Amino acid sequence: MTKLEFINTLNLPQDCISSLEKITIRDEWMPLFDTNRVLFFNTIESLGFETSFPIFLKLYIEIAYQKAQKLCESERTILIDGLQRLKEDTLSCKKYWNIWGIMPYEWRFIDRLIDGTVKRLASLEFEEKSYPYPIKVPNLCIDANTTLLNVHVCTNADLTPEAVKKSFEAAKSYYPNHKFYHIESWMVSPRIKELCNPNDNLYQFQSLWTPYEIIDTNDR
Repeated sequence: MTKLEFINTLNLPQDCISSLEKITIRDEWMPLFDTNRVLFFNTIESLGFETSFPIFLKLYIEIAYQKAQKLCESERTILIDGLQRLKEDTLSCKKYWNIWGIMPYEWRFIDRLIDGTVKRLASLEFEEKSYPYPIKVPNLCIDANTTLLNVHVCTNADLTPEAVKKSFEAAKSYYPNHKFYHIESWMVSPRIKELCNPNDNLYQFQSLWTPYEIIDTNDR
């Protein structure tokens, strides 16, 4: 796959792609992504808030392309599926900042899609994660530091029951040793059932989850 073919799979606006031709990437930046992620972020962010937006976008495209070249076809497809969120992210950045790029809360998440920590499987994203406290729900107690599959819902994700089922089936196949799914989102608040119709996708998605309390902070 050529770089142009890879970029075309991301479905970015043509104006966005053209704007990146003016962005210069220093040779020493890209290796930091793998060798020192903290320094990677600090280095780019130190260039200035808005200056960082397009630089992160171009860097991520370059790094993702290099990663894709080393992956088998199935893993390359997962990577490209995950990076589809770049289109929505760049459009939001252009809308709110009038800059083609990635906004801060996204550039500290997309890196995990590129390095494979987060996998997009159908409409949902999955990430192995543990928590330093036990999770207690009716008839079940999960020990502290147990690795769970954390679920992320990206912008405009398809939450129809069929799409959600497809995502969890894909996750079960990809992560066969995991039994428990976890999510941190307003989308699973019990109040959803007070505000939505039972036929709504959001209502049905919320119904899949059992909320629990973190006793130390009284958060959910």
